Amino acid sequence: MVFRFLIFIVLAVTAHAVLLSDEETTNRNGRIMGGTAETFTAMASIRIFTFQGDFHMCGGFIVSTQFVVTAAQCTFQRNPSQLRVRVGSNSINPPHLHQIRCIRYANDLDVSFNPTTRENDIALLRMSTNIVLDATTSAIGLAMPNSFNDPPVDVHIYGWGIASPGGSVQTTLHRGVFRVTSLANCRMSFPSTVRGSILDTNLCTSWAGRATCSGDIGGPIVHQNQVVGIVSWVDQCTAGQINVNTRMSDFSTWINTAILINQECPTVIPTTPPFIFYSPSSEEVLFQY
Repeated sequence: MVFRFLIFIVLAVTAHAVLLSDEETTNRNGRIMGGTAETFTAMASIRIFTFQGDFHMCGGFIVSTQFVVTAAQCTFQRNPSQLRVRVGSNSINPPHLHQIRCIRYANDLDVSFNPTTRENDIALLRMSTNIVLDATTSAIGLAMPNSFNDPPVDVHIYGWGIASPGGSVQTTLHRGVFRVTSLANCRMSFPSTVRGSILDTNLCTSWAGRATCSGDIGGPIVHQNQVVGIVSWVDQCTAGQINVNTRMSDFSTWINTAILINQECPTVIPTTPPFIFYSPSSEEVLFQY
């Protein structure tokens, strides 16, 4: 009886993994709508890890040999053991695979990521092993506090997201040029029911004929070789639609401090913040606190 029960559990888990794999297949080979093929050595692919392999889910970017940044919605309520990070090429399947040691959210505050409004849509991933920085893999700097307050400038967004609804997809990284728009104009472009979700910590971008879409979430928004934002959400995945992103300058001090002190993951569950999903190296156990 015990043996039959174990077989049932294995089959159930395998079936669930197949469903995850099929779901991810829809979006894993795409590109920014209206973008062009591009090289960006700080790019990271955040992956779902299943029995069938690992599949692209979100974008991310390298900020040091130990840390990668992505959107919180990509990792929220997931055990780090369910995720992987790939770096090292423009392919949708970069060669260097890394496990995630732990995940930190939004300045390590009591009130962190809000999945409804997508407030504080940022996650800091600590790798289990160092990322090797070389000609194909590099780290990128971040916009400092108060250094990028909605200037009407062009920015570059990188991603593997889908190219067009129902259209063909590419397996290489793409870049799109977008224009930053003010928060006031951004809010007015949405219905009144949506405007409350556009926060002061957001950065809005748009360009006729271009859009970010599934698979681009978590990717970097770059200006003058610094990340100024993280792709977060769009009301509709259609070309020309305004993209609402996370403003990096509101979180760069938190991230740079973690890099400076080489912040470790905890070995015990603390009773005070920060809130972390933690995967010990010897076990695959999820702690949320």
